[in-house]
Amino acid sequence: MNEKTGKILPLFLVSFFLATFCPPASADEVKITIIHTNDVHGHLFPGRDDLSPGEPKPIIGGSRALARFVGQTRKKRSKDGGVLLLDAGDVFHGTPEGDLTKGQAVVDFFNTLNYDAAVVGNHEFAYGIESFLAMTKRSKFAWLGANIFATKRKDWDGNVVKGIQKTIKGVKVAVLGLTTQRCSHLNKPGNTTGLEFRNVFEIVPPIVKKLHKNGYIVVIITHMGSDSDRQLASLIPEATAIIGGHDHVVVGEARTPDAPMLAQSGEYLRRVGEINLKVNRPKDGSSPQVLSSSNRVINLVPVSGPSQNSDETKIISFLKEQRFRSFDIAVAKANTALPRSSKQRGPSRIGTFVASSLRRHWKTDASFIGLGGLRGGLPAGAITLRDLYLVYPFEDPIVVLELSGKDFVKAFRNQLRGGRLNLGSSGIHFKYDVTAKTSKRVTDVYAGDKLVTKDGRYRLAVTDYTFQRLLIERRIKPLKVINTGATVFKSLINVLDVAPDPCAASGSLLGAFSAERGKRPLAQIPDPLLKAVHVKSPAKLWRSHKINVNTADEELLASLPWISREIAQAIIQTRSDSGDFSELSELLKVPGISKDELKKLDRFLKVN
Repeated sequence: MNEKTGKILPLFLVSFFLATFCPPASADEVKITIIHTNDVHGHLFPGRDDLSPGEPKPIIGGSRALARFVGQTRKKRSKDGGVLLLDAGDVFHGTPEGDLTKGQAVVDFFNTLNYDAAVVGNHEFAYGIESFLAMTKRSKFAWLGANIFATKRKDWDGNVVKGIQKTIKGVKVAVLGLTTQRCSHLNKPGNTTGLEFRNVFEIVPPIVKKLHKNGYIVVIITHMGSDSDRQLASLIPEATAIIGGHDHVVVGEARTPDAPMLAQSGEYLRRVGEINLKVNRPKDGSSPQVLSSSNRVINLVPVSGPSQNSDETKIISFLKEQRFRSFDIAVAKANTALPRSSKQRGPSRIGTFVASSLRRHWKTDASFIGLGGLRGGLPAGAITLRDLYLVYPFEDPIVVLELSGKDFVKAFRNQLRGGRLNLGSSGIHFKYDVTAKTSKRVTDVYAGDKLVTKDGRYRLAVTDYTFQRLLIERRIKPLKVINTGATVFKSLINVLDVAPDPCAASGSLLGAFSAERGKRPLAQIPDPLLKAVHVKSPAKLWRSHKINVNTADEELLASLPWISREIAQAIIQTRSDSGDFSELSELLKVPGISKDELKKLDRFLKVN
């Protein structure tokens, strides 16, 4: 950790905070501004705001807009107080830039903007502990996890700490970080091996009470969800603020004598939270008093033009190196939007669309997709590869299972809510008798057109994460398992017909949704009807829209994963010296490109 993160707060050594100090005898009031983000999920650029009602969704947010706001606030507070910049977890995972660099792009953004601390979110473990620890070593800010205990790992201590302390114009501020106790459950088995996520309601209250008694303003950043934050708030009235994340909502509740203020700023850098505290700094060293406080969440309006402060200047330079522009190619168009969320009961239409696409592509009897993995909708009009990626932005391969009739029903039974499936599904039909006992309500189950029987065999497509949870929680015993190696993104690419020029495409990509029940009186989840944009055979988007290594300029090459600015320059220099490449294997002549890297680049490059 660098010096700017402040001193580390080990949970077992609260006395570390209790060192004596001599506050300056100048002004009695100090203004402290806390700027907070949460659930960034790799989103460095402006994008559609799924939390806004109606269609089309507005384009807001982005790291440059945040940098302008942070820079303006730091300038305003430079004379009368100070600024803390905090994040409430789920930092890297969820965009091409975040996923394909395994978090590095977002860590570098946090470093560039001088974040003070971030709490560990469940998605920080998406690539395993070793990958996360590599990112903590790269971080110039503190990673916090006061309720995370490494029972079988020696490499955890020092990379993730319990909290930090800052002294702002003589006022001592302590920041503790807490993450969800369900962290292991929300990751693949093995991704959190050796870690325990303990009960925050037992751990935190005595720590907060002692810190407050010894003269600290106490701020908690959590990745537990707003309901858990409210429960915690009732136990720690001494705390000034609980800044949360995890459930992607906007919260801005005032502080009361009996509870700290609660805050959460949505998701994806579309908004930012701002807490302003006016604190009385006692001259005798006693505990400071919060004289007034305010709490708001601000929409980040995208900015352009010249930079307005040094923070923004640094981010402008940083962003030029980050965007993977190969994902911004328009590949199709839709005549109607499929929003991410739905106000109606049951799964959203985008969930049904994805499940239907998986079922068609992998030729299974049925499929389903967890709604928690659906992170974006599809807009009406032009659709880019980025749009498709953001629908389910996880490098989680599809698994095709062959199941007995008993296990097929077990796989989805626990997802029933009032007779409807609480997930995106395709090919799963059944009768539901609300008058029967809970275990007997589901009858006449169909997998596609097949009536499910005890001795039958049925093919189901799910993600690997879902498969692992079914093994552990539902104890299914597959008759056969096929690991496809293809993600949801690849499956969507393969199932959709596309036009080379989406502006010239005619017809409907997504088509209408059919709610027909057919001849059977079943509670059926409707499937979308896919219609080709044009009459030609389907194109493989990655293949048809790869970047031509012989014509791409330096900016475009450097925007691709695994190609640094130096390698992009070397490719162009080699091309200039020796002529166009006739096959991709000739890239091995380029300094910095190994055989392993060439295999990765095959996904993005072609030779024409």
